[in-house]
Amino acid sequence: RRERYHRLMHAYASLHEDTTVVELWNRPDFFETPEDVGNFRKVRDDLFVDDTVHPNQAGYDILKDIFLEALDELI
Repeated sequence: RRERYHRLMHAYASLHEDTTVVELWNRPDFFETPEDVGNFRKVRDDLFVDDTVHPNQAGYDILKDIFLEALDELI
């Protein structure tokens, strides 16, 4: 399911030049070790609030860096 969604997002972006996909879940920062990238059972718990869905401040700090990096590439 996740792979299908990933393909759809990239297909959409390839057809719309004003759209960019920013990959978040292939980043080592979100996982316990770099070897765990892509294994969603190994996502760092310390980056999320108790619901394990929404980022806490540390998670948002990582997201900020990822989005700033993406923006630098676009402009």
